[in-house]
Amino acid sequence: MCKKALSLPAFSLIEYSVTSINSVQDVTTAMQHLIAGATSSLALIILPLHFDSRDRAHSADTAHIQQSIQYYAEHLRKLVRKSDQVLLHETTLYILLPKADMHGAAIVQERLWEELLWRVHNAPEIEILRPAVMAIGHSAYPHPTSDIHSCILAARNSHLLFEVQPTQSHSATIEHEELSQQARQLGIPYLSLLPRKVPARVLQVVPPQLAQELHCYPVGRERNTLTVAMINPHDNQALTRLQQVTGLQIFPVIVSPQELQTALDRFI
Repeated sequence: MCKKALSLPAFSLIEYSVTSINSVQDVTTAMQHLIAGATSSLALIILPLHFDSRDRAHSADTAHIQQSIQYYAEHLRKLVRKSDQVLLHETTLYILLPKADMHGAAIVQERLWEELLWRVHNAPEIEILRPAVMAIGHSAYPHPTSDIHSCILAARNSHLLFEVQPTQSHSATIEHEELSQQARQLGIPYLSLLPRKVPARVLQVVPPQLAQELHCYPVGRERNTLTVAMINPHDNQALTRLQQVTGLQIFPVIVSPQELQTALDRFI
């Protein structure tokens, strides 16, 4: 990943780069620069990642955290335009979307959130730390916020939030290892945790009633493929029904019975 110190106001954009900044004031300066350049509208997405030192013995290592941040940032950077700016302050990403409004920001936010969840669940076990808490929010200028400061404050209000559950018991750890092994044998991902909220465009194709009936939880949608978490990824009856109802290709992933039930209980 290309990282470059931000020199403002002489802001220079490097295509598909993530720019390290020293303070949130640099975000304000970058937004002012874009507005001064006759950008009619500007959207902002803020994505903080928080790492819990209890997650792993070495997770408090700053270098290891930065390596993990870079891993997630690199993959998220590819999902926005070359003209968009991705700024990194400590463990928070600020994504500036020139000529975008609230609607465009919401679409990009959903795309980034789905990718982030996927990367967190499938990160390399040794090299990359998983965030204990992650969130994402967005806003736009000049509508609905009329000044840059208000835009940043509004984007800090998380629209989506994901928190890792407390440390598992011994039996839960054994179950986790067994499910991970099963997933590797089948060549599909295993999700130890499911997101609290379902993206709006996923809800449009899989309402809560259908998820409860088929005992599955929609995780994300990418073009014509719908990812769903299931206890049994070989449940052909449920997979066929999902494909018929949604008109999409179904990609099943494995989840524990307890986690699936917890997600379905709050999927109302």
